[in-house]
Amino acid sequence: MPAFEKFLPLANNIKISNYIKGLSNYTPDGNFVLGAFPDLDGFIAATGCAGTGIAMSGGIGRFISELVVGLAPFIDSAPHRIDRFSAVDPMSCEFIQSCADARAGKVTG
Repeated sequence: MPAFEKFLPLANNIKISNYIKGLSNYTPDGNFVLGAFPDLDGFIAATGCAGTGIAMSGGIGRFISELVVGLAPFIDSAPHRIDRFSAVDPMSCEFIQSCADARAGKVTG
């Protein structure tokens, strides 16, 4: 809470029982990561949703459920495949910056 005090002077008076934070959920190209992971049989991911996950959850749920039951997805899966990226270090400064650029609408390519 001390980091919030400059924005909210009474931050230390707020009683918060739980706080969950994960890694940034943006991708360098701004697209979701949906589908099977190569070399991990049975593992299907739905991530990279960032701020649009709730708004897109119906379509993401449909897409993933179609994969699980073996149906052809209703959308092209290529833009969302995990293997569209080469091996990355998600903690590298370059990767984090590319995700921040995507978040800021600076996606190129």
